Amino acid sequence: MPASSSSLLSAAAVRKTFEDGEGFQLGALTFEVAAGETIALLGKNGAGKTTLFQILTGNLDATSGEVRVAEDRLTPDRPDVKRRIGYLPQNPVLPRWVTGRELLRYAAALYGLSDMGRVETALTYWDASTYANKPIAT
Repeated sequence: MPASSSSLLSAAAVRKTFEDGEGFQLGALTFEVAAGETIALLGKNGAGKTTLFQILTGNLDATSGEVRVAEDRLTPDRPDVKRRIGYLPQNPVLPRWVTGRELLRYAAALYGLSDMGRVETALTYWDASTYANKPIAT
């Protein structure tokens, strides 16, 4: 399923099975996220949320199916596509004294973004500027 022209992120029959037969096997998921949409992933522990996020960010290969960012297929050999994905895990492994702004700048740099003005734009958009200079531990 190619992504529609308005889709920013799409998954087509994304499935993950583990060779050892242990752990969760992610069923064939298909969905699209359009510009301006906000989505939530809900499920009990072990439901496959983390596995799906790892696939959607290119950090884990799906057993089958495909993920597209806009109209470009996300594969391990496409760092140019991975750079367009922003992902901040719930529990980042960083010192607790790092501020929110520093964390966002660090994440941006990891993905090769040089325009740090985008960090400020995101902070303003999400109304998070008030908290940007506070340690992430608070």
